[in-house]
Amino acid sequence: MTLILCKNHYSKKMKKLIFLFSFAISFNLAFSSDNPVIKSVDHLTDSIQVIMEEDQMVGAILGVIQGDSVLFSGGFGYADKKNNRLADENTLFRLGSVSKLVVALGILKLVEDGQLDINENLKDVAPDVPFKNNWESTDPVKVVHLLEHTSGFDDVKVNRFCSLEPLSLSGKEKMLAQKSSLVCRWKPGERYAYSNPNYAVLGYIIEKRSGLPFEQYLKQKIFDPLGMAMTNFESGNQKPDINTKEYKLENGIVVEAPSVSLWSGADGGMWSSAKDMLKLLRLFLDDGAPLFQAETIKRMETSSSSLAARSGLKAGYGLGNGVNYFSTKLPYFGHDGYVGTCHSGFFYNRELDIGFVMSSNREYNGRPARLIANYLLDSFPQNYPEHIPLDLEAIQPYLGQYQFDSPRNQISAFRERLMDAPALSVKDGKLIYDPLIGPASELHQTGPLTFAWKDNNIPRVILMTDEDGKKALSIMGRYYSKRSKAGVIGYRILIAISAVLILASIPVTILMLILKIFGKVKDDKITATIIPAIALIGLIISVMKLWVVQMDNVKLAELASINATSILIFLGTSIFGIGVLCTGIVALNSMLKSRFTLFNIYYMATFLAFAIVFSILWQHGWIGMRTWSL
Repeated sequence: MTLILCKNHYSKKMKKLIFLFSFAISFNLAFSSDNPVIKSVDHLTDSIQVIMEEDQMVGAILGVIQGDSVLFSGGFGYADKKNNRLADENTLFRLGSVSKLVVALGILKLVEDGQLDINENLKDVAPDVPFKNNWESTDPVKVVHLLEHTSGFDDVKVNRFCSLEPLSLSGKEKMLAQKSSLVCRWKPGERYAYSNPNYAVLGYIIEKRSGLPFEQYLKQKIFDPLGMAMTNFESGNQKPDINTKEYKLENGIVVEAPSVSLWSGADGGMWSSAKDMLKLLRLFLDDGAPLFQAETIKRMETSSSSLAARSGLKAGYGLGNGVNYFSTKLPYFGHDGYVGTCHSGFFYNRELDIGFVMSSNREYNGRPARLIANYLLDSFPQNYPEHIPLDLEAIQPYLGQYQFDSPRNQISAFRERLMDAPALSVKDGKLIYDPLIGPASELHQTGPLTFAWKDNNIPRVILMTDEDGKKALSIMGRYYSKRSKAGVIGYRILIAISAVLILASIPVTILMLILKIFGKVKDDKITATIIPAIALIGLIISVMKLWVVQMDNVKLAELASINATSILIFLGTSIFGIGVLCTGIVALNSMLKSRFTLFNIYYMATFLAFAIVFSILWQHGWIGMRTWSL
């Protein structure tokens, strides 16, 4: 058997010898190319062990099903490194957003029992949910929009994601914690944009319609009937003997990390084991039996509420159920998850009767999941969609420049929009997709206004017209509005020039200080150049601090209160705003006094550059950012 299955039966010295032997073999067999061919389950688990060693992963659980057989159910590495407690099939790991699959099942159980309709309006189902929708009279938020992330709600605010202290909140309190995100940014049912607060509201809907906290309802209706005895939605690490510890990398060294509590458990608070999750996998592979009708499971896998889905593209996010393409073969349905430091995945294909679940107690780069997914698909033939001749007349109105327009996080929407602006064109009778960054690629037509990437087997792209007659493009849920090329490119040129002028403020200040030493410039010019430099430094400090926190899931908890981190972000963004204002005052005053000198022209251009960036950041809530009150 594999190294992992042998762990409990060998001495430490023997385990080390076995590992070194398997490492040498697996390295040659599994990593001789970017797409290693895995020959057996033993080879698979040995290769995963190699990856864990290379990537400094501490522990993981894995369950794999093919047909009626469980190919593997067990653990890798340590659940508790300090106490030498090994991970096994009974160890509880955090599943993160895999929880959404189960919450969606809870909603659908209410539907099958006649207690709910997913096409009901949210205001009728739960009138006390404080959402804001400017289109409510014509395009109301429906339960299905929450399930498919087409409500238009913003994603969870950085201060409402997690806490370092255990949270004991009612279902309503968990929902209300996400109040600031419950604002529709476009018409509900138009665009897909992943939003955790959708599931905070769904958890509350389960409570409203069942009369039970969503955790209890899921236990009664899902976990207990399936025999998932250990699976739970506990807040924080409250089962130290069977829960995994969590780990992160600091300065190249693996250290234990605290276990955070989520403000809203319904979006990602589930703990489970490989043994339990295999039972959930079997539910999906058996078309919902014994708890659900087959049509219910099929409906979960089908996107329906977005403009892209209504236009004919069904390969998208369904009812708590996404699509993942680990290779160019048939897709996997399911969900991934990331919370605390646990990184998880739950994926299956009903047609092929295969599936797997995996979770690690330290974030990983996805290599193990790709390895497993491709191993299970290896014995199945490649199936390509039938290509049809390109309909040049039909696609002509859609050719041109596009702008990404369905950001997940409104606070960082400007960055996503800036980086993602593809163009469609026809060259030599072929439809070409040309991203702003990266190489162009060919799209093959598979149906009316639907397309697949070259060498892909599932259509992922569709051309659409919205209710206002405007042209749009969807790529696996990402929504793009058609724009003028001059506007899209001109805006980016303006931003690039502004960035150069802003970044130049620091070296210019250093140069002016050097000239001051030699008596070449006056004090007023030194003061003038220092102001924008200080503004830029304030912004850089804030961005770097936010970046560090965002890269460490656990540190997001720091943003929920007034502390050194949140105060530094507030001061840095405030200094930037004040600095821009002062720069404008000085620039205007200098122009009025001495008109068009070379220095004044440069300084006014610098102010305009700062003003452009200031306006963008102001629109997205960055100026004077108080993370504790977002």
